[in-house]
Amino acid sequence: MKIIIIGSGPAGSGASLFLAKNNIPHTIIDKAVFPRDKVCGDGLAPKTMHILKKWNPEIIAKMEALPTQFAGGWGGLVVAPNGKKLDIPIKKPEIDALPPGFVSRRIDFDHFLTQQFDPKWTTFVQGAEAKNIKRLDKGFEVNILREGKTETHYADILIAADGDKSLVKKMLTPRPQNDAHFAAGIRAYYKGVKDLHPHNHIEFYFLNEVIPGYFWVFPLPDGRANVGVCMISEYVKAHKINIREAMLKAIADHPELSKRFEGAALEGKIVGWGLPLGSEPGPLSAEGLMLTGDAASLIDPISGEGIGNALYSGWLAAEAAVKAIQENNVSADFFKENYDKRLFRCIGNDLRLSYIFQRICRYPWLINFIVGKAQRNKVFMETMSCIFDDMAIRAKLYSPWFYVRLLVGFFR
Repeated sequence: MKIIIIGSGPAGSGASLFLAKNNIPHTIIDKAVFPRDKVCGDGLAPKTMHILKKWNPEIIAKMEALPTQFAGGWGGLVVAPNGKKLDIPIKKPEIDALPPGFVSRRIDFDHFLTQQFDPKWTTFVQGAEAKNIKRLDKGFEVNILREGKTETHYADILIAADGDKSLVKKMLTPRPQNDAHFAAGIRAYYKGVKDLHPHNHIEFYFLNEVIPGYFWVFPLPDGRANVGVCMISEYVKAHKINIREAMLKAIADHPELSKRFEGAALEGKIVGWGLPLGSEPGPLSAEGLMLTGDAASLIDPISGEGIGNALYSGWLAAEAAVKAIQENNVSADFFKENYDKRLFRCIGNDLRLSYIFQRICRYPWLINFIVGKAQRNKVFMETMSCIFDDMAIRAKLYSPWFYVRLLVGFFR
């Protein structure tokens, strides 16, 4: 069977890497020529590392050996609207050799992933835009435009990894955008932001001006920082909020941020993008077809992180494709069972829980209360430190008994 992947961001690259690991020939097509930029927060959470280590256990050491591209991160910092802070270490750099996560510009990270492609099994077609996709009696016809010429490719299995504006999704499984489950984000690069965390903790500021949403500062290599704001699109439209102005106002007026950004220089432009959240999952597959990453609306509803779930979906799409070849079965029922259901067994609870937290974070007083109490709650702090790095311990979050213990600790 012939396999085509449309898009070589983390979802498409992940699918390609795992197909190659299983010795499955395939073609991956992207309209860009790498390296190319991608608007993003640039955070590579431990979930991302978890999937990459499934592909290659040595990958983290390989990334750490590129300090100009990857800044190791050891935890996170949450700042409540009232200024109270919750610092959550995941690992201690003085004890652990390798960081649990990184911050890396997508121009570097996505290129790094494409450099891992195995040419024995992977045909990487760059600078080729998919213009039309047609379902045939068996399989798909994919028309691409490369160097001014139209080419026609055929596939038995199509893996869509072409982002939130996915042509594949639009043509084959159309679904209207629901602004209640979509977010608007902007990103800027700054040089010279003061007082970045000594252990490169990523920072989330829940400011009154950007709730429901947050302002972030993620430390990059060479003293730079990825700075941005993410807000729910429904709220942005309803209240006619200019999130660019909201971000710049926070930098100028917030009592702490204004000091930290004094003398900092904006590099390049402030740019925006849309985030299809995983709080309203839809069908992820059809006959011979699987949607992955942003094309499948898998972004975490509270953190806005999409790379880890994109890699998860790419890995499981590859696994489903391998099984489809072995069983000679590309039916809709087959992919629903072996891709949709399996993916939601892996990340469905995370998405549901994150959506609950997102709803909670619409109330500044509640964020203030939780952050204030959590500082003194040993159960909460120990669990938060572990769950981001240990996928097994994450299961604690789905147990009612965890929340009973948490509430007891809160009200002591």
